[in-house]
Amino acid sequence: MKLTRKNWISACGALAVLFLVASQAAARTGMSCAMCHPFASDTHPHEFPKFQEQIGKFSTLRDMINWCIEKPNEGVKLDSDSDAMKALEAYIYWSNRGSKLEPGTH
Repeated sequence: MKLTRKNWISACGALAVLFLVASQAAARTGMSCAMCHPFASDTHPHEFPKFQEQIGKFSTLRDMINWCIEKPNEGVKLDSDSDAMKALEAYIYWSNRGSKLEPGTH
């Protein structure tokens, strides 16, 4: 498929729905990703992999996404290679484009 402005806008809309709404439906707590991370803020994807104390090991961004889904939101984790996981990861990276890198601050 050729990437056009219309396709890009459609894809971004689908990503936003996943981040804002679909993640809420999967969580037993009724929370969505966006409730803690509006516009994917405070996710710092450029810092992964890193040691994540909550998980107790070096983790990827996908590990952290699944930890958030499973633990605080009491949902069912996503397959690491699923389209939904790739979409969430892409949305997080896209939302953080242009962020100032501040090593050692998070």
